Amino acid sequence: MSRLQDLIDAYEKEYDALMESARVIKNSLSEASLYEQLAEECCELAHACQKKARKLRGENPTPMEMVDIDTNVVEEYTDVQLVAELLNIHIDIPLYWDKYDRWRERLSS
Repeated sequence: MSRLQDLIDAYEKEYDALMESARVIKNSLSEASLYEQLAEECCELAHACQKKARKLRGENPTPMEMVDIDTNVVEEYTDVQLVAELLNIHIDIPLYWDKYDRWRERLSS
């Protein structure tokens, strides 16, 4: 077998395992429970971001190291993404670009 085929096979195996995990989670929890989980993860991401801002600003600093704070922000964002995917919530690309433009315009005013 070629190296490429080995990589494809490994990817397919990992993908199948991921889809099985998603199936088990979706079959075990109600939609309402998943939305509660999403809200909880959003709150945890907000707290991680607040801690990062405190560290960046140097006011009311946390004793955590910046690398640990950054790791926590990424972990919480990953949790939000995971639950959003389970709920089939995806980015609206045209709205995404429109929001970028509006934000830039507000900052330019």
